[in-house]
Amino acid sequence: MTSRQAWAWLMLVVGVVLALASILADRIGLGAMPGFGWKQTLGLLVGLALIVLGLWRRRRTRRG
Repeated sequence: MTSRQAWAWLMLVVGVVLALASILADRIGLGAMPGFGWKQTLGLLVGLALIVLGLWRRRRTRRG
């Protein structure tokens, strides 16, 4: 596994963990207030961006 592949996998894993933590924050006790707040929205968007970027890099390293 090259370092580019490792970075792609790391982005995927961190993105999934961040997105899930943002979605489930109230249930697992991380949420400060009830409901879906701006911090959860920001965490979800950053997590989704990392997932997309990781998938794109993973696909790109497979081709080249």
